[in-house]
Amino acid sequence: GAVDAFIETIKLFGSGNVTLNEIFNPAIRLAEEGYPVSEITAHSWALSEQSIKKASDNGNDMLRNGKAPKAGQIMTMPKLAKTLREIVDKGRDGFYKGPIAEAIVELIQSNGGLMTLEDLSEHRSTPVEPISISYCLNNNQRIRIWECPPNGQGLVALMAIGILEQIQKQNKIPSLENVEHNSAEYLHVLIESLRLAFSDATYFVCDPDFEHVPVQELLSSTYLAKRAENFNPISISKNLKHGKPVNSSDTVYFAVTDSQGNACSFIFS
Repeated sequence: GAVDAFIETIKLFGSGNVTLNEIFNPAIRLAEEGYPVSEITAHSWALSEQSIKKASDNGNDMLRNGKAPKAGQIMTMPKLAKTLREIVDKGRDGFYKGPIAEAIVELIQSNGGLMTLEDLSEHRSTPVEPISISYCLNNNQRIRIWECPPNGQGLVALMAIGILEQIQKQNKIPSLENVEHNSAEYLHVLIESLRLAFSDATYFVCDPDFEHVPVQELLSSTYLAKRAENFNPISISKNLKHGKPVNSSDTVYFAVTDSQGNACSFIFS
C-alpha cells in the first residue's frame, strides 16, 4: 500500500508547488546512479543474501555479482528506478495495474499466494486518526508525540515514552536529562521501557477492523504508572507479561445433561 499512500499523502497534504516527478526524482537518481552502502545496511544485506536469491528471478538486481554489497561499495538498482518512473508517468495505475501489477501477482501466485490483479487494482489507503501522548521535559514543558494507530506498532513508542515518564515520577531513576547519555543506566531504562511496551503490544495490537484495541486505556497515565512499577533500576525485568488495561470479565460456559436426555448448553459473558 505504500505507493497509494505516497500519492494520496501528496494530494491531501502537499503544497502543490512540486510535482510527483520532482518528489520521486532524488530516489530515481540514487537508484540509477548509485549510492554508497552503509556499514549496518551491508550487515543486514549479507544476512539476507540467500533469501534475496530465492525471493524472485530478479533477486540478482539486489546483489553485486551474486553477492551482498559490502560497506562502502556503490549500489545501483536500475529496475527500481524504472518502476519509480512508471509511477511518476502513470500515477497509482503505474503500480497497481499493468506490467508491474502482473509481475507482482505472478510471483506471489507462483509461490502459493492468493493475491489477484483485482486485489491490487482495488487497493486504497485508509486515512486514520493519529494517536499521541505528551511527555514532560526537565523544564516542565510538555511536548506531544504522534504516531499511527494500530494495526501499526506506533503504540509501542508512545507507551515506552509514557512508561519512561512514570519511572521518573516514581523516583526509580533521576531525571533522564541528568543521566549520562548512552551510559549503562541510560540505556537500561530505555530498553526496559521498550520491553514493557512491546510485551503489551505483542498481545493487544491487531487489526482494529476485526478486534478492539484498547488504545486509550493502554496510554492512560494510571495504566502506564502500573506498568512502570515493573521496572528494576539494577536488573532486567524477568518473565514480562502483558498487563490488563481494561477491567473486564471473561466468558463462563457450562453444559449440563440429565438422565432423561435433556441438555443445556449455557454461555454467560
